Amino acid sequence: MGLDSDKHLPDSHIEGTALESTDPVRFVWAKTTKQSAHNYRMKERVINDLKDNRKYYKHVPDKDFSKKVLDSVFDQCFTTFRQKYKTQNDESAALAARKRDDMKALKVRRLARRKAKLSARAEARMRHADLEHIIFDGAFQLECMSSEESEFEDGQPQPTRFRTRGFAWRSTRLQRLYEILDEEDRETSATKPKRGLGRKDRIVGPVKSELILPPAGSSSWMISKHWISVTLQKHRDLLDVIKKLVVDPPGLDWDRFHELGEDSDAEYQASPQNMDNPVAHTSNQYYTGSSSLQYALV
Repeated sequence: MGLDSDKHLPDSHIEGTALESTDPVRFVWAKTTKQSAHNYRMKERVINDLKDNRKYYKHVPDKDFSKKVLDSVFDQCFTTFRQKYKTQNDESAALAARKRDDMKALKVRRLARRKAKLSARAEARMRHADLEHIIFDGAFQLECMSSEESEFEDGQPQPTRFRTRGFAWRSTRLQRLYEILDEEDRETSATKPKRGLGRKDRIVGPVKSELILPPAGSSSWMISKHWISVTLQKHRDLLDVIKKLVVDPPGLDWDRFHELGEDSDAEYQASPQNMDNPVAHTSNQYYTGSSSLQYALV
């Protein structure tokens, strides 16, 4: 296309105007390659040029130079270029594109924080031999990690703290497990040199209000009986769904895990065979916790 940069695309070609083979490639941006004969010819020109210069792409396998693949790759690029041209000439479209990009970046940052949280907890788990039992595996899934939000502090490009929002389905035992692992991670991190600005503060926000189910592979001890009884009032098919998600490996002696808290009617009966009537086993004795529990809700 004879461009030094892709920051600004050339104006749209006028359909029907002749373009010499020695002239740079130009497109009618308002039309697809199927709608415009000119765009179709430009597509053929680009693909033929790639084939003629195959020798310069030594690390690209031959299968990626098949007609089907080249057609698909060109169409994807052309669609991107058309959208780019639209945004560069339409302020409202440009604003919408910026909002999409900002939202994508926000999701990427949040996902990175959740992955870092999972990694830290998984490493802390390995320092507790008792927690190697398979029944704890379900707690170390990305879907169990709560979000860390920063956009609620408007006007701060570099937020000083994050707001964590957990899931209503998480049992007090699961929260206590995370509390123990997070404390372990903090103690270990305190002995290491700080990098950059260090870890930002977290404040506990409300749990997510929408209905979010535990991920597949969860164990029944991870799921709050109180949450089940409350959710059942609006979703009578909840138990059938939960039973398909829960995996309960045998062979764990919970008496060895007093640090996760004593059993309670609200949380203890959470095995698939006892989920037929969770309301009957539910009590109000669920954990209220202290300020240190904020780390368990992260």
